[in-house]
Amino acid sequence: MKLKRHSLTSLLVVSFLLMALSGCGQQAEPDSTQPPLETVTYSNLTDADSRKLLTEALADANVDETRTKLLLDRVDQFNASVKSEWLTDGFETAAPTETKYDPYEMQEMWMPYAEKLRKRYRFLIYEHLICTFS
Repeated sequence: MKLKRHSLTSLLVVSFLLMALSGCGQQAEPDSTQPPLETVTYSNLTDADSRKLLTEALADANVDETRTKLLLDRVDQFNASVKSEWLTDGFETAAPTETKYDPYEMQEMWMPYAEKLRKRYRFLIYEHLICTFS
C-alpha cells in the first residue's frame, strides 16, 4: 500500500513537471508570416450603409434577426456613451495607432453603462435559474 502510494505520488510529480516544462519551450518560427497591419478599415456603425452591410453579413451567416437587433442596440448604447467626435461617419481607414479617441478616456466613459448591463444580466440569469428549478 505504501509503495503504491509512493509510486502514485512520484508519477503525479513527474507528470506536473513534464507539463510545466513542455510549456517553456521556445517556438522555432512564428505562427504567421503575415506582417502587422499598416492600416485598418473600421466603422462605429453610425450610418445606414455600414449598418446594412453588417446586417446582411450576419443574415448570410444565419444569425437570427433578434440577435442582430440586440447587437445594434448595444452599438447604439455604446455610441451614445462616448463623445460624438470620436465616432466615424461610415468607414474610415487609418493606422491602428492613429485613433480619433483616447482609449482610456473612452473606457472610463463606457464603464457606467457596462456595469448596468452586468447587473441586469446577473439578475436575468438569476431569474432564469429560479424559474427553471422551481
